Amino acid sequence: MYKQILNIFFILLSISFSYANPDSLNQALSQAADPIQRVDILNELSSFQLDYSFKKSVNYGLEALELSKEIHYLRGEGIANLNLGHTYWINAFYSVALTHLTASTKIFTELDDTAKLAESNRLTGLLFFFLVEKDSAAKYLNMARTLYTYVQDSVTLALVLTELSFLYEIVGNTEESNIMAVEAHAIKVTGESLRAQYDTWMGSGHKGQAYQNKLIIHSQMPRSRERYENGRRNKNLYEVAKASSEIGSLFEILEDYDSAVWYYQISLGIYDFLKEERGKSNELVHIAECHMFQGNLSKAKPLFEETYVISLKEENHPRAGVALDYLGKIALSENRFDKALLYFGNALILSDTLGHLIDVVRFNRRLSDTYRSMGKYDRAIETANRSYLIAKEMGSLSHSTWGAEKVFLAHKESKNFEKALEYLTIYNDLSIQREKNVLSRENLQFQSMFELNEKAGEIDLLNQQNDVRQSKIDLQRSYLVSAILGVLIVLVFAIVFYNRARIIRNLNRKVSNQNTSLQSMNREKEVLLKEIHHRVKNNLQMISSLLGMQKRRVEESSTKLLFSYTQNRLKSMGLIHEHLYKSDTLSTIFLKPYIEDLVGSVLDSFCDQSKPTTTLNIPEYEVDIDTAISLGLMVNELVTNAVKYAFVDNNQPELEISIREDEKILKLTVGDNGPGGTIAQTGFGWTIINSMVENLSGSVELKNRNGLTVSILLKDYKLSA
Repeated sequence: MYKQILNIFFILLSISFSYANPDSLNQALSQAADPIQRVDILNELSSFQLDYSFKKSVNYGLEALELSKEIHYLRGEGIANLNLGHTYWINAFYSVALTHLTASTKIFTELDDTAKLAESNRLTGLLFFFLVEKDSAAKYLNMARTLYTYVQDSVTLALVLTELSFLYEIVGNTEESNIMAVEAHAIKVTGESLRAQYDTWMGSGHKGQAYQNKLIIHSQMPRSRERYENGRRNKNLYEVAKASSEIGSLFEILEDYDSAVWYYQISLGIYDFLKEERGKSNELVHIAECHMFQGNLSKAKPLFEETYVISLKEENHPRAGVALDYLGKIALSENRFDKALLYFGNALILSDTLGHLIDVVRFNRRLSDTYRSMGKYDRAIETANRSYLIAKEMGSLSHSTWGAEKVFLAHKESKNFEKALEYLTIYNDLSIQREKNVLSRENLQFQSMFELNEKAGEIDLLNQQNDVRQSKIDLQRSYLVSAILGVLIVLVFAIVFYNRARIIRNLNRKVSNQNTSLQSMNREKEVLLKEIHHRVKNNLQMISSLLGMQKRRVEESSTKLLFSYTQNRLKSMGLIHEHLYKSDTLSTIFLKPYIEDLVGSVLDSFCDQSKPTTTLNIPEYEVDIDTAISLGLMVNELVTNAVKYAFVDNNQPELEISIREDEKILKLTVGDNGPGGTIAQTGFGWTIINSMVENLSGSVELKNRNGLTVSILLKDYKLSA
């Protein structure tokens, strides 16, 4: 029934209204004989189509540009370039947009057209703003600021100041950001530019800031309704659609979502009737957002899907990104993680292609949330860390704070408490800095307001000096008002400062409690790991002792040797856990002292009288437990082999062991001065060596040169110098 009523309404509109804007302009174009007049109309059509059709706007702009050049109409050429730059910019074709905006800036400088030059500089600054080329963005936006001040356009000046405030906030220049915000605030309180401020906050996604201006919305509603009625009287469907959408946005701010949807539906129906796909996609997003705020995801989802399809067809890339973001959020809320990854991943690719670094940062955070929900913590850490590092490189305090929080959560949920503590500290430090920045901005605003009131009091005093008696009365009144105002300002400031201080104290207390908890957990973990390594070492020692007891009961010498070999292998592993127990890290050991202890233990076991002269060439490498076990077992077998075969009937035995890393290859060399010869690699010891070599993707080389030298080359290992 609801849709039927709307359809009847649109049919009545189509009967009673004419398409005044595009049709009247096209009719005037067909009748225009003067080429300058044709250029002006083409430029009007190009500007009009900015909101409705990318292709039409570009075509009209290019035609106006070509004709302007033919007739040497410089102003027409400048406006055509300005329109083309604007069109390409809002559709994210930045390189083409920059070419046209640069041309328009040059022309309006030559024509000394301050208003158009200000507009061209502002669009150029915003282009660099989206590309996060901060120096260029600040340069052009500040030039636009100067020009809008000169032409006394307070509405647009307030917009530029707010844009500069956002820019300086993103790049981390808090002082300049606060100054721009205070200047914008001073203009904003004058009246008309309040609406402009609201548009800027909403357009940049800062809806919380926009909602602070709810008091001004009631004053804007009559103006929007008057615009709506004028459109009806003038039979201008486009004007009705725009006014209806504006009324819908006002109701949305006032959180009257049912009324907002009603007016958005009117605008949507008109654009659908006029076959204006771009306007239609904008209204679909507005309606879907209202459903989202009401918690009705089933109604919002198909609208965002339709928006995405239309946006791709119309090459409206920014709107496509918005649709993907909302679709991803809906999928995540429904635990449809694969869909959420698809939507956020496509949005990330689109943002990266367009060069929207802020969106790249945001969508990496979205992906991190999704991976955390799926339990894929490695990917969650990777995407969160990418978001944090890009934001940090940009200098954005806000995005760095949110990124650090995501990294902390991912590490915390993956049980990596050491890293979690590191990023929790970073997140808390950034949060406190953000709170301090907000407080600094509010202090500046209080100071600005106080100065305005003080100046107003002085003016009132000067105006009343003609009448002495009245002047005294007014002066006393002024002092009283100023005193009351001063007391109120001090009280407000004190309350704000107290609340901020309380928040910071609570935050610090939470940080302290969390730090204490994490440190306690780390200490428990260290004690537990030390106990584990100590017990493993003791268990291996016990097994070795049992083997020794058994060996003493055996009479055959060959069997006793087998027991000795097994004991040495156990000792090589037990030494690792002994060194880990003594290590600070509990996960790595220093290689040189370990090999020294191991070789000494083997030689003590097999060399009763003369021990070989041993040379160890091992740098101060630090290795993990897996690499240490493999190297220890191989050294044990090779040294044992040298004692068995190389040092028999050798009056001056020599043994040389070296370990070195070269071009990501770890080379273990064990050489002796024995007789050398061919060795059959068939014994159990060589089976162990070959198994270790295979696990570490290595190879074995044997050389006979003044004895036997065995070189083992390894690829898969973990060490640090």
